[in-house]
Amino acid sequence: MAAVGTEAIKTAAKHCDGLITVTKADESREILDTFNKSAENVGKDPFSLEKIAKPKICYSTDYDKAFKYIEFWRATLLEHVFNTGISDPRELEEKAKKEVSDEQLMKSTPIITSIEDCIKPIEDYFKAGFTRVYIHSTSPEEIKFIKLFCNKVLPYLWETLEKSKR
Repeated sequence: MAAVGTEAIKTAAKHCDGLITVTKADESREILDTFNKSAENVGKDPFSLEKIAKPKICYSTDYDKAFKYIEFWRATLLEHVFNTGISDPRELEEKAKKEVSDEQLMKSTPIITSIEDCIKPIEDYFKAGFTRVYIHSTSPEEIKFIKLFCNKVLPYLWETLEKSKR
């Protein structure tokens, strides 16, 4: 179950086989602790449950081009976005342009210009206690991203994870 808020996290632990969250690795300790404790409270082994991180990442060798692609996500950073009463996406987009700074947007979605730069953030999720990491790419050239990721990042991660199991 996808969750970020405390009650949703507790519900996921009680009724589901795992948790999916978009929280950053360095901000996830409280979420994972809540999930694990809630699972234990209902007699589940928290180590048998999936904990899935789903971070957004944008790759391009052209930083400015990549930044244009994360612009789409600006409205998701509005405080109380689901309680605005705005149903027209154009109005929501305008509100976001006024209220969400470029700096906030850049912090929410890492822009990488070298494919290897996404290795450390993924490792950070595993170190934080996640069992899986599902990358949500917002890259302007998806096929290029996928090929580079599969050829450079995945082999490194597989090798590293296999070593850690030994």
